[in-house]
Amino acid sequence: MPTAQVIKVERHGDPSVLVLREAHVPHPPSGHVRIAVRAVGLNRADIGLRSGINAPSGLPSAIGYEASGVVDAVGDGVAGFSPGDRVAVLPGLNMQIYGTYAELLNYPADMLVKIPDGQSFAEAAATWMQYLTAYALIDPAGIRPGDDVVITAASSSVGNAAIQIANAAGAAPIALTRRREMVETLRRRAAAHVFVTDEDGWEKKLQDRCALPGPRIVLDAVGGRLAASLIGLIRPGGIMVSYGALADATLPVPIAAAVARELTLHFCSIRRLFTDPLLKSRAVSFILDGLQAGWLEPLIDRTFAFEDVVQAHRYLESGEGSGKVVLILR
Repeated sequence: MPTAQVIKVERHGDPSVLVLREAHVPHPPSGHVRIAVRAVGLNRADIGLRSGINAPSGLPSAIGYEASGVVDAVGDGVAGFSPGDRVAVLPGLNMQIYGTYAELLNYPADMLVKIPDGQSFAEAAATWMQYLTAYALIDPAGIRPGDDVVITAASSSVGNAAIQIANAAGAAPIALTRRREMVETLRRRAAAHVFVTDEDGWEKKLQDRCALPGPRIVLDAVGGRLAASLIGLIRPGGIMVSYGALADATLPVPIAAAVARELTLHFCSIRRLFTDPLLKSRAVSFILDGLQAGWLEPLIDRTFAFEDVVQAHRYLESGEGSGKVVLILR
């Protein structure tokens, strides 16, 4: 049975609690594939588990949602994958069981995709969480040509993905950021408009830029007062899709205004994609088509060596980046 380095969370705390351990990795069980990992994508959810905000039921715990690599071995009953195939994992499984911070990883075959020709392992590890999350613009939001689409935390990897999807749909992505220094960057990434939410008057400026009175779609990762302000801007019949709470886990909803304008508020997780095989197939096909055609392009902000995971988490948590942070394995 081969051994491999894995990263564990043995107690909750700052990035220094992440430790390298050696583990035996058995032959994959039925329906699973063993992957020799080449790259690992980092996510805000990883910080939640590590810090104890989203505390698992027991420690020590594995950690990580995203990875890419090469098939090393195949369990019984697996069709469509062979040793040597380049694959990426689909995120959303229990990290305690399927944490991806590891040199070798057993993963369910039905939660793998083959990496498109020409895509690097780092790009593959930076793809699936962001685009599956931003796929909420397609389902449930039903984006269509001409829509004004507000995207909060627009400099994040999901924000970048949402800008790309909105542009591909013929909609106008309106990027929101707290950082004045990100305005030109977001414009270069093809945001139609960019507004700094720490500056006075941004709401009026946003309204004035919309083709109709208010945006039809808001994709929100922030929550709290910002999300409440945006609900007040959405035009009648519009929708807010909430997938995170970077600022505040509460959402004060102006119910009377929302009811009067028949707004939809949809709380969204990528896990919903894996309870509906048809929805999962559509989402994966949409992303693969976009990658192959070139109108989806994952943005990697910075890479770190696998053994430098503590520094990588510090950088991710600092909020200084703009895009995906990836660990690279030898």
